Amino acid sequence: MPHNRDLKDPVVRYQLMLRAADHAANSAHQFRGWSSSENLSSSPPVTAAKVDSMVDAVKNHAESMLQSMHWAPVYLSSEPGHWMEDETAWVLNLLDGRENLITGIEHGAVTYALVARGRPIVGAVAPVFSNGWYMAAVELGSWSQKDRQEPQRVEVSSAGTLAESTLTFGLPPSDKSAAAFRPAARMRTKARGVRLRGCSSLDLVDVARGATHGHFEASVRPADAAAGMLILDEAGGISTDWRGQIIHARDSAGTVNLAASNGRIQREIVQILATTKAGSVGA
Repeated sequence: MPHNRDLKDPVVRYQLMLRAADHAANSAHQFRGWSSSENLSSSPPVTAAKVDSMVDAVKNHAESMLQSMHWAPVYLSSEPGHWMEDETAWVLNLLDGRENLITGIEHGAVTYALVARGRPIVGAVAPVFSNGWYMAAVELGSWSQKDRQEPQRVEVSSAGTLAESTLTFGLPPSDKSAAAFRPAARMRTKARGVRLRGCSSLDLVDVARGATHGHFEASVRPADAAAGMLILDEAGGISTDWRGQIIHARDSAGTVNLAASNGRIQREIVQILATTKAGSVGA
């Protein structure tokens, strides 16, 4: 029988957060074990087809588990036009940092989000190559947890200016031109530093836990970043487009240019990005 729970109840949201995060961590562990058996650092590298087959296997397992927690359709974040039609849905980005894995770089994550009417209600991000995970639920804050340990609150940093801040950035996957680096080049002249690591969800988590101070990226599918944005927002940060407008997960039919920060430097970031074009993608 379908199992639906009252998402307005904070106890329900907290329990769903814990269980979804635990399962996301199990899925990340599956990828970790598989990547170890494949020896990702060897040559030739792992093929995209092998990665995609693992994603399919993990999704099939995740679907039944998530629907036992709270019944809703389960979709991959790369499936626009389907889950957006549902009032509530589980939206999974099962391998953020896919290109890293294919090229032998051990940096990626599994993300789960329960989205209701275009708004993430519960979110979880589980790194593939490290222990522990991150999670949030609306109005209940953001948390980190490791096996058999109590959850710990995470909060954004207190950095108040761009000049004292370290930022991460992402590149549009379809834009191979040098112009794609324009936003990073402009930001580098104002910030303490900028870094490119190839996994948006972990970049957003790093802002949420105060390890970095901001993240920006062109041509992001909002559904891909839904869990990370919720974790950041609940940790005291903010995520908008490059014009400072709020992003909705239901906008997945297209892409947006993402600007995220601890909130204190958001205005400076947006002021730079609003007048920047990343290759063929306008601000």
